Amino acid sequence: MPIPYDDLKQMNYEHRRKILDDYSLKELESLMYAAPDYSDSTKQDKEVFRDIKTHRWGILNRKYKTTQNNVSRIVEVSNQFLKAWKEGFTKLKSMIDLLYENEQNKSAFMDTYDFEIKLYPWIFYKNIKTGEWDDGDDLYRIMMDYSRMYDLFVMRVSYNPVGKDENDFWNDIEISQELNWKDCLPMTGYFTDDVYLCYAIHKLWDYEHWAFQDIAKINNINIYVEVSRNVETEKF
Repeated sequence: MPIPYDDLKQMNYEHRRKILDDYSLKELESLMYAAPDYSDSTKQDKEVFRDIKTHRWGILNRKYKTTQNNVSRIVEVSNQFLKAWKEGFTKLKSMIDLLYENEQNKSAFMDTYDFEIKLYPWIFYKNIKTGEWDDGDDLYRIMMDYSRMYDLFVMRVSYNPVGKDENDFWNDIEISQELNWKDCLPMTGYFTDDVYLCYAIHKLWDYEHWAFQDIAKINNINIYVEVSRNVETEKF
C-alpha cells in the first residue's frame, strides 16, 4: 500500500525517490489522485507530485511501443498544435492591423501594445450514456492543473503592421521547423527519420513528463489571443 501523500512530503528527495522506485503504475497514479487541488498546493506538494509523475513517466516510457498507429497519433497531435498556433496568429494579425488602423499615435504603436497567443490543450471523452463529449474529472485534469496548462503554451508575438513582417512568428521556437524536436535529447531514438514533431511535444514529454500515451489522448486545443496595453509605456 502506498505511503500517504503527506508522509512523502516529509522525506528528502533521495529517500522519496528510493521508495517511489518500487511503486507500480497503479500505486503511483493513486498517489496522484491524492494530491491536493493545485490552488491549495504548497511548494512541497508540487515537488512530490512532480516526483510521482516522473516515476510514472519512466514506467510508461518503457511500455511505449513505436507502432505505426502510436507514432501517427503523436504526429497528429503535433500537427494540431502547429495548426492552432497558425490559426491564432491569423486571428491576432487581423486584430493588430485593425488596431493600428485606428491608432492615433502610430509611431509608438509597437511599444504601446503586447500581443500573445495562448493554447490550452484538453482531453474530451465521449459519454457512453449521453453520446456527448465532455471532460472527465480524472487523472488528466489533475496533471493539467499541476502542469499549469493555462500558461504552458504562450507565444508573445512581434508583428509589425507597417511592413506586415511575419518573420518573428514563423521563426518562433514553437513552430519553426528548422529543428525537429524528435531529434533532441532525450527524445532521440523514439521516432523514425520521416517524423516531424514540434516543440510542444518536446515540452510536454521532456519538461512536463507527460508520457507519449498521455499526449496521444489530447484531442482538443483551445486558442486564445490577447492584446494588452504595455503598462511600462503608459508611465511615460
